[in-house]
Amino acid sequence: MTASRWMTMKDVCAFTRLSRESINRLRRAHRFPPPAEIAGRALFIRTEVEAWAESQETNPRRNLADAKLVADDARAAA
Repeated sequence: MTASRWMTMKDVCAFTRLSRESINRLRRAHRFPPPAEIAGRALFIRTEVEAWAESQETNPRRNLADAKLVADDARAAA
């Protein structure tokens, strides 16, 4: 069986090991692939999420910038 082309937020959280809040912060900063609206549901395209994850592994400076963005947003929300 092949993997589905689509991922739910729950799937994305499990795959990236990030919280829903962290993913949403990255999305707002345009640093995470946006979901597509399919039948009233926000679904992510698997290949885009996988490409994003691979870019994080190969670009540690960007990874640190994303971690700082998530931490800064969390402090601002508190």
